[in-house]
Amino acid sequence: MSKLEKLKDKAKGLEAKDPKSAIEAWLSVLKAQEEDGEPNPDLSVFNRVGDLYLKVKDPAQAADYYDRAVDKYAELGFTTTRLRCVTKCFATRPAGRRPT
Repeated sequence: MSKLEKLKDKAKGLEAKDPKSAIEAWLSVLKAQEEDGEPNPDLSVFNRVGDLYLKVKDPAQAADYYDRAVDKYAELGFTTTRLRCVTKCFATRPAGRRPT
């Protein structure tokens, strides 16, 4: 099992019992993907992080990670998935806050 897969397993295991620690673990996954120059990064991690930020009542951070997911999906040409992320992003964005 690769280092990245171990990090993902750890993050999944924390989601239900400790969402804040799960966020940190998923952020480690994102960092590892970036550092490794992963040719096919797991973009669903951005959504998971956003979902976890919602769970800990931080919609601004959730919206930021949904925004990042939108950008990454757009870069790779995943139009349908990108539209679902945009919908999530707008649904969670705090009032008066505009996308960057």
